Amino acid sequence: MALLLMCSCGAATSPTPTPAAADATPAGPKGPVNIATFTGNTAAQTSTFLVDAAAWSLQYSTASSDCTSAALLILVFDNSHPEAFVRNIPVAGCTNGTATVAFGPSTFFLKITVSNPTVSYSLNVSEVR
Repeated sequence: MALLLMCSCGAATSPTPTPAAADATPAGPKGPVNIATFTGNTAAQTSTFLVDAAAWSLQYSTASSDCTSAALLILVFDNSHPEAFVRNIPVAGCTNGTATVAFGPSTFFLKITVSNPTVSYSLNVSEVR
């Protein structure tokens, strides 16, 4: 003898899949976004720039007719506390590089000192978004 149990718990339904939005951005690594660029060959204080991230990078490039005596000093200041720098970045010779600044989000500015007038520089501030 077989026993048959039935339940009238309601109609069975399957979940309905929600189609993906047509304009959805695929997940994946994000890239750097340039915030500001500064160039020159004399001592300078930059305009302020806003960083939304907790850390950001400063890419630098220097050139000179005399690379042995070329030097650049970049001081990073938080605009809300301009009396003390938050990071110093010394650069010696004709070179390219990147420095990470682990302060943010905030508004910053840079003070740049050059060793002699033959030193030219290019600075790019970027963050990952």
